Amino acid sequence: MSTTTTKYKTLLFIIAVLLISNIALVVYTFTGRCEHKPPTKDQNKSGITSALQNEVGFSEQQLAQYKNLREEHWKIAKPLFDSMQKGKELLFNLTQTASVDDSLVQNAAASIASHQKLMELQSFRHFKQVRDLCSAEQLPRYDSVLKKIVSKRGKPQQQAGDQKK
Repeated sequence: MSTTTTKYKTLLFIIAVLLISNIALVVYTFTGRCEHKPPTKDQNKSGITSALQNEVGFSEQQLAQYKNLREEHWKIAKPLFDSMQKGKELLFNLTQTASVDDSLVQNAAASIASHQKLMELQSFRHFKQVRDLCSAEQLPRYDSVLKKIVSKRGKPQQQAGDQKK
């Protein structure tokens, strides 16, 4: 009988440890991981401006010129982006159609690609114009900042729990 009691106590101990660890995991999941929020669009804009000021060394005059260039850039880029988004919506709405003509899908994808190309060319011209604002000593720092910006474009934001330690 004592063997059965020992097995019973051991089994209860294991169940208790598992229950406590599950509760701890739930508490950690819902409280400890929600501290990091991805930057908003406004934070990204000010992030580039602050990088130009702090890392590249833009003067107040250069920052004012940059802000004007940015406004002009977005007057052109925003409609391109909106058109591309509408094209994507149209394309993926076709998934709801039972029978879709392949040429319709190809045309929708080509339209999206065309808008993407125009956006990339506009971005290139914009960053080239911003580079032209730099002094000779600022150029290497600007090129470094631009490399960071370009490498981050299109990548999803990492959540705090997804970051490697």
